[in-house]
Amino acid sequence: LIVGDRGSDQNAPLDLPFFGVTNSALYLNRALRPAGFEERELALINAYPLVKDGMPNTLQRTFDRVIALGERASDVCAQQGLVHEGVPHPQFWRRFHHHDLLSYAQMLRDAR
Repeated sequence: LIVGDRGSDQNAPLDLPFFGVTNSALYLNRALRPAGFEERELALINAYPLVKDGMPNTLQRTFDRVIALGERASDVCAQQGLVHEGVPHPQFWRRFHHHDLLSYAQMLRDAR
């Protein structure tokens, strides 16, 4: 299970994490393959719903591994008692290390 923070597209018809084809969604999706992930291994959720009511989503405990992307996602995992690995949010990594996709992929691989 990969846990993001919150969707960024307020006009999206569905609250689908990292489903877009730009910005942090594109960066994460480009890093997943070199990190060794296969589609059948992935489930994605945002820690918070797109509707800003302040309440986090309930994260499922049915996954062998949980990877939190960023501090906010990691905080929600911890609050809900989920054992997880933390990786910087792709938005942060893209902003400050955009040229280093392979290092981001390696962090995902290590968390995997």
